[in-house]
Amino acid sequence: MNGLHSHSEERWTGTISWSAAGADTATSDLIGDRFQQRCLDFERTVNVYDADSELSRLNARSGRWVTVSQQLSELLHVCVGAAERTDGLVDPLVAHRLARLDHPLWGEQPGLNRDGVGIDWSHIELEPGRVRIPSGTALDLGALAKAWLADQLAAELGADFGVSVLINMAGDLAIGGPTHDWVVGVDPGRPDAAQQNLLLSGGGLATSGVGRRRWRSGGASHHHIIDPRSGETPCAHWWSVSVLAADALTANTCSTAAIILGEQAVTWLDHFGVDALLVAEPVLDTGTVSAGRWPVAVAS
Repeated sequence: MNGLHSHSEERWTGTISWSAAGADTATSDLIGDRFQQRCLDFERTVNVYDADSELSRLNARSGRWVTVSQQLSELLHVCVGAAERTDGLVDPLVAHRLARLDHPLWGEQPGLNRDGVGIDWSHIELEPGRVRIPSGTALDLGALAKAWLADQLAAELGADFGVSVLINMAGDLAIGGPTHDWVVGVDPGRPDAAQQNLLLSGGGLATSGVGRRRWRSGGASHHHIIDPRSGETPCAHWWSVSVLAADALTANTCSTAAIILGEQAVTWLDHFGVDALLVAEPVLDTGTVSAGRWPVAVAS
């Protein structure tokens, strides 16, 4: 019987899920199998919490040329492209800066150059099938890679199975396949700010925020978003930024950049041509601001 089928689970990235509209049981089983396999392949490639992942092995050989798989090569080009598009605001080469702030993962990694001022994405050397990153640095592709995979899976599953598919990779959402209206919840992450339900039929959605993944070091509180220009966690003007774009990768790139840009974010997002909802830090008491044509919320 055709209908709505879905599945969610917890992985190292957080909660991931797929939903398919108009699929029968047999098709949904095939979608689930494909989703599982692609996510496992993804983890083997980019999971920095696994010392045996391809990315971890690359990081362990910083300063040397390393042969990489087609998937990792494509991801590296995607991440360098995001850095170029944002003038370095979104930088995959910031692990050494996080180490300096005693990040729970990177602060324990040996060999990272905590004084690597000026070492950024532009020092990544890419050639067909191989890469070299500067000695004493490490790549963390997690956020952009999740968004990239959401886009890939939405397009692939939607085309191959002929149904509308909604992919959620730990908060990075992408829609693919035939047109279908999905009600998607946008959680601003602040207890005093209500979730918004949006009616979406395509594109991508991502939210970046400073309320989670925090730690303390040297008497200061830090969040996981680093300003590559200073090497510090920016004094957050926005508690969270949600972005609607043509794809999840663009949405994720823009939401992260907006957190870093603070008060300049709205102008920057308008110039970038995306729609966004920006939720201010609670201490600012300025509520929410929208950029572009952020849609009107609907009933759940």
